Amino acid sequence: MDFATKNDLKNFATKNDLKSLATKDDIKNMATKDDILASERKLRSELASKDDVLASERRLKLRMGKMKNELAIRIVKLAVDTPTSKEFEDLKRKVEGNYTS
Repeated sequence: MDFATKNDLKNFATKNDLKSLATKDDIKNMATKDDILASERKLRSELASKDDVLASERRLKLRMGKMKNELAIRIVKLAVDTPTSKEFEDLKRKVEGNYTS
């Protein structure tokens, strides 16, 4: 463990040294407590709006998944209910035969 020597202590900046570094303009431009609180409120509202967007995206994904499943079911029903070309030709001949006889 190292200890500070007398020379180290002499080289440390004093409180007056630090005060002299900041000018009146610097102090005027420093953020106040109200500035910091306003900034925090703004960040919180931005985070809340991001949470709202994420919630909307989740709802949209759920709806899209549901629609995808419903569409797949409709396609399967259509494929089952739609006659093949051979069945269609047979039906066509039967219908034409009913009208010609």
